[in-house]
Amino acid sequence: MADRFFRDAGLYAISTVFPAILGLALVSIFSHAFTAASYGEYSLAMVFVTIISTFSTGWLEQAILRYEPETDTDNLIENTVTVLVGEFVLVVGLGIIVYFIQGFLPTGYQKFYAPVICLALTLSAFRISQAVYQSKLQSASLTKLKLVRSVLQFVVIIGLAIYILDDITGWLWGTVLATGSVTMYMAFQMEGVRITYRPDTDLVRRMFVFGVPLIGWAMAHQLLNFSDRFILEILRGSTQVGIYSSNYTIASRSLGLVSGPFIMAVHPIVMNTWTGENHEELSEMVRTYTRYFLIVGVPAVVYLSVLSEPVAEFMLAESYANGYLVIPIVASGTFIWGLSNIGHKGLEAKERTFTMLAGATIAVVLNIVLNIPLIQRYGYLGAALATLLSFSFYPVFIYFVSRNGIRWQIPTYTVRNVLLGCIPIAIGYIALWFTTSYSILATLAIVPVTGLFYLVTVYSLGEASEEEIEMLRQISR
Repeated sequence: MADRFFRDAGLYAISTVFPAILGLALVSIFSHAFTAASYGEYSLAMVFVTIISTFSTGWLEQAILRYEPETDTDNLIENTVTVLVGEFVLVVGLGIIVYFIQGFLPTGYQKFYAPVICLALTLSAFRISQAVYQSKLQSASLTKLKLVRSVLQFVVIIGLAIYILDDITGWLWGTVLATGSVTMYMAFQMEGVRITYRPDTDLVRRMFVFGVPLIGWAMAHQLLNFSDRFILEILRGSTQVGIYSSNYTIASRSLGLVSGPFIMAVHPIVMNTWTGENHEELSEMVRTYTRYFLIVGVPAVVYLSVLSEPVAEFMLAESYANGYLVIPIVASGTFIWGLSNIGHKGLEAKERTFTMLAGATIAVVLNIVLNIPLIQRYGYLGAALATLLSFSFYPVFIYFVSRNGIRWQIPTYTVRNVLLGCIPIAIGYIALWFTTSYSILATLAIVPVTGLFYLVTVYSLGEASEEEIEMLRQISR
């Protein structure tokens, strides 16, 4: 399975890196084209997109990833489509009712209402389609489709937001059009995309029982990501939300280049390996993937930290770039959360989703409790610190609760090796800080050198086996 992981992770990395680059380019373009307050309003609108899509179809997405390997795919898809259509009708109906409630929509946010509903439904359908491709290990096809979507999305968003609408809502409408087009193509390529009037109630019930707690878990994750923005809006205003959100986006999307491919590759492999009895095999598999994530993720956090100021100055307008200290703090929290997403795969395999929900819920409560005093004292930096601290709670929780089942083993020797390997990176940038201009070009120029020192250090410490190196060589050919 290791060769499968490296191949799928490589493909998913391609489908993650390119869209992330285009996404960061959009952040840079819109930070210059629109005010910080406008970007703050857009960020809050995206919060509602995430909430609606997660509540409506998050459980279906997770259930597909869990049960596709052990059930008839056509039966799974047609039951999923039936439930999906029903939920879409419900969301649209509630949306129409809410729209006519006097005073429900805050002043200035009325223009976001229609694109938010449309985008939530479109993203839901796309994520369901993506889950089917992912669970069937069709990484090559999914990579191509995600690349097409990212290019189409970039072009349409620029055209709508800058040239046609001259409004930041064009970002939402452009995403609707691009994502909807790719989703329809994916639906045409899949068998079983139809409504059934005799749903498999046993299958739907099983999917529901497994997936509904993960709606809560996913919502908790989104609250960890976005609740600080609401509190920041109340206590400090839209401008600080815009500064915080833009720098947060740089950090989360940059680390997403590491965590995204890992999670997408790991999940279906683990679920296809689980037999219901092979606890030790799965525990060792999760330990191995944790080790890989540490080797790649720790230096990524270090690089993003030392590059945060020049990257923010290069990508963002001056009024946004002043918040560059948000980047290393949020990057650390995002890495820790990604690590825990690998660690809790044993709980998912054992269908202990209520345990996952409990841990995420405690993290959310901790996040809100920390946000209020920290934002009052430190503004958007306080929000970043609350994010880091609350994200750090969840992996600790997972580590202890996993002892009664498929245990999450953390390779401490790998932690030591990667930290030692990062010392040359830190020394290189400290030397650069004191000897020359700390510009974007200068900081990027020494990345290959410091990166080579890192690889040599971890290899000399015995971190990479000859079998793993040979496997990478074969895949890269």
